[in-house]
Amino acid sequence: MTARIDLTEGAGDVSVRIAGRLDETAARELLEFVNKQGLPVVTTLMAKGHIPEEGSQLVGVVGRARRDIVAEYYKPVDLVLAIGYDPVEFNYEDWVRKDVPVINLNTVPIDIASGYSVPCQVIGDIRKILKGLLRMPKIEHQWDLAALPAHRKKLFNALTPPQKNFSPHQALLAMRQTLPADGILVADVGAHTHIIGQLWDTRGPGNFLVSNGWSSMGFGIPAAIAAKMIQPKRPVTAVVGDGGFLMKVGEINTAVRLKLPVVFVVFRDRFLSLIKVKQSRKEYHRYGVELFGSGYASCDSLFGAKVVVAREEEEFREAFKRGLAGNEPVVIEAVLDPAEYDGII
Repeated sequence: MTARIDLTEGAGDVSVRIAGRLDETAARELLEFVNKQGLPVVTTLMAKGHIPEEGSQLVGVVGRARRDIVAEYYKPVDLVLAIGYDPVEFNYEDWVRKDVPVINLNTVPIDIASGYSVPCQVIGDIRKILKGLLRMPKIEHQWDLAALPAHRKKLFNALTPPQKNFSPHQALLAMRQTLPADGILVADVGAHTHIIGQLWDTRGPGNFLVSNGWSSMGFGIPAAIAAKMIQPKRPVTAVVGDGGFLMKVGEINTAVRLKLPVVFVVFRDRFLSLIKVKQSRKEYHRYGVELFGSGYASCDSLFGAKVVVAREEEEFREAFKRGLAGNEPVVIEAVLDPAEYDGII
């Protein structure tokens, strides 16, 4: 199916919204289209990596940590090109104003509430749609792309506030500095996912695996095992909250049995932190979110996998480096202060 889209007349503040995963070829053509048109881009969590984190028109990820800062930049938008959008990740209604028309470029028709403007849909093979878009002349728009680097810096600063104690963002930045560019990060579901979604530099498509939409806890450990089995030559690490870790901890035995050198990083903050934050926001009594009492003690191994406990940044960085260099699975318990979640999520 083909269609012609003419956006050159009357075009004002157009932005591109991408969601989900594209195949390698389509990802290249998407980047070529974005670069040719010079359009700002916001993505969903599962689309991270299709647009470079630095030196591009990427604004940020919708629906994740400090989404308010991301929204500051795209607020003037008067037209959205939605490419491969899946509303199970983040509803249009949660970020698109009703007076903003949406053009759906997808394999399926748009799923959006009544009252929204959808002047055009192109349904079919996304690669072919992108090839058609590449034949379009350059769109005249009014975005201040020169202001985007400062906006990205503002977002980064908001995600990395000064902390007295070892914090989630410090652990993530240490991991990013150590993990090779082709390394695969698997993120389980929890408060840490919000920071990863905005802060982690994927350095290319296919380097980041996450469960979004229904966002089931317990995804991280088995997904990391599967990733290592499929890509045995690439380093694989998983970031799992202590709640998600408890759900699938038995699968560490699978990694040991299969001799898979996966680095399982557990963000141990003693709480179901995302639920704790939400309870606090609604001024509910804290209930059912504390996981470990004061008597908790770490162990040396789990199902044959070595356990390393790290209580500060340099100790964690060294443990992570050794884990990546090893030839067997390892669990790193990062003992973190979750205080920053309250101001970021």
